[in-house]
Formats: sequence, C-alpha cells, structure tokens
Amino acid sequence: MAAAFACITTVLTILYSKWPKQRTS
Repeated sequence: MAAAFACITTVLTILYSKWPKQRTS
C-alpha cells in the first residue's frame, strides 16, 4: 500500500533527522 509506505518513509525521515549522525566507520 502506498499509504503505509509513505507513513514508514515519514517516520524513517524523522528518525534519521533526530538521530545523531556520528557513524564511526
């Protein structure tokens, strides 16, 4: 479903925005 996918994408975007981007590779 497009609606569900849009919802998941929005949540992921918010989480990525709030998450500290400190990836030690």
